[in-house]
Amino acid sequence: MHLVVYGKENLDEIQNLVEHKFQDIRNTERSCFRCPGEPCTSEHLQVLVRSVPIKQGHKLRIAWPITPEIHHYKEGPCRYLSHLIGHAGEGSLFYVLKTLGKSFVS
Repeated sequence: MHLVVYGKENLDEIQNLVEHKFQDIRNTERSCFRCPGEPCTSEHLQVLVRSVPIKQGHKLRIAWPITPEIHHYKEGPCRYLSHLIGHAGEGSLFYVLKTLGKSFVS
């Protein structure tokens, strides 16, 4: 586990603050998420798909392949991707959809 802290205080003050704030967090010695190789080949990238809805609705479902070679699947790579897609910062998919009036929280 690693933590980086930047502050104007001296090193001893920062160390005391960090130890106090993070003392209850267990170090589980987990390794970093690794994804060996490419999850998709070039033929799967930059593909535009157009569809006509068959019923009224306001849902967008995105699916992508996750290969069995992805290490640490128990740590939730889908949750990680969901978090990135759901990020509301400027320029994100969520932001663009919200700007267009297409995004909502359910």
